[in-house]
Amino acid sequence: MKRAKGTPDLVFTLLIFTLVLFGLVMIFSASQYTSYVQYNTVWYYFKKQLLWSVFGTIAFLLALAYDYRELRRYTGPLILIAVILCILVVFIGVEVKGAQRQLRFGWLNISPSEVLKFAIIVFLAKHFQKNYQYITDFKKGFLPVVIIMALADLLVLLQKDLGTTLAISGTIFALLMIAGARPSHLTGLGILGILGVLGAIFLEEYRRKRFIGFWYLLIGDENKLKGYEAVIYQVKQSLYAIGSGGIFGVGLGRSHQKMFYLPEQHTDFIFAIIGEELGLVGTIFVVSLFLAILYRGLKLAHRAPDVFGFFLVAGFTCMMVIPALINIAVATGVFPVTGIPLPFISYSGSSLIINMTAAGIIVNVSCYRRGRSEF
Repeated sequence: MKRAKGTPDLVFTLLIFTLVLFGLVMIFSASQYTSYVQYNTVWYYFKKQLLWSVFGTIAFLLALAYDYRELRRYTGPLILIAVILCILVVFIGVEVKGAQRQLRFGWLNISPSEVLKFAIIVFLAKHFQKNYQYITDFKKGFLPVVIIMALADLLVLLQKDLGTTLAISGTIFALLMIAGARPSHLTGLGILGILGVLGAIFLEEYRRKRFIGFWYLLIGDENKLKGYEAVIYQVKQSLYAIGSGGIFGVGLGRSHQKMFYLPEQHTDFIFAIIGEELGLVGTIFVVSLFLAILYRGLKLAHRAPDVFGFFLVAGFTCMMVIPALINIAVATGVFPVTGIPLPFISYSGSSLIINMTAAGIIVNVSCYRRGRSEF
C-alpha cells in the first residue's frame, strides 16, 4: 500500500463532516415522534444513524489511507458485485416505498443501487483514462459511455427506482460534459433521456398518477387536482412545512408537520423539516454546503495528478450533489416525488457509508501533488 503525499484537503473534509453532524441533529429532531410511537423511545433512529456515521467515518478514513490508484485493479470485481446485487434485489429484495430497493442480511440492509453508483464512477474513471482523447468521437468515446449508462439505468429500473435512475443518468451526463463531449451529442442524449423518463413514468400507473397530480399542483389547477390528493399529499405537506417556517423557522424540535402529517419526514423529506424548524436560513445553509462541495470538489478534480483521479473526484462530487438537488427540488415542489434521500443528512445507512467512502477517496486524491500531469 502506497502512502499519499501531502496533506488532505481540510476544507472539503470540514464540509462533509458538517453535513453529517447537522444530519444527526435533524434526524433526531425529525424522527422523535415516529421513533417513540414505533419503538417507545425517541432515540431509535438517531442511534442507528449515529452508528452508520461511525461506520461511515471508518470508511472515510480507510479510503483516505489507501492509494486511490489501486482502485483501477478492482474495477471489474466492483462492477460484478454491483450487478449481482442489483439482480438479486429484484428477486429477494425488501420492498421499500413500493420498490425492491434493499437486500437484508440479518440486521444489515444494503441498497444495491448505491453500490452500483459507486462502481460506475470508478469504472468510468478508468474508461476515461484510457479513452479520454476519443471523447469527441461518437463511436469510440461517446457511445460506450451511453451504453454503460443505459445498462446501469436498466438495472435500477428493474428495482422500480426511477429516482436513483435519474441520479445515475445525471451524474454520467455531467461527466460527459466535464470530459468535453460534443454539444450535439449531449443534446441528442438529453432528448433521449427526457423521452426515456417520460416513458418510464407513463408505463407505470402509480408514476403516471403521481406525475399528472404533480403537474396540476405545479400549474395551480385546483379543479383537476380532485382525485389526485393521495399522490400529491407528501408534496403539499412538504410545502406547508417549508412555508410555515418563514425566514427563521419555528425553532429546532418544534415542527408540527413531523407529527405524522408529513410521511418520510426523517428520510426523503427531511429538507422540509429543516425549512420548517430553521426557516429560510436553514435551507440556505444546506444548499450552500452542497454548492460549496460542488465548487471545492471540482476544484480538487482539476488539481488531480492524473486523468483517473480527475474523473474519480469529479464523478464522486456529482454523485453527492445531483441527488441532493433532486431531493431539494422534490421537497420544494418543483420536481415529482422520486424517493431519493438527501445525502449525508437523511436517515439512510447505505447512502451515508457509500458517500463517506467517496468523500474519503476525494480527499485521498487531494493529498497528491499534481507534478507531471497526464492531461
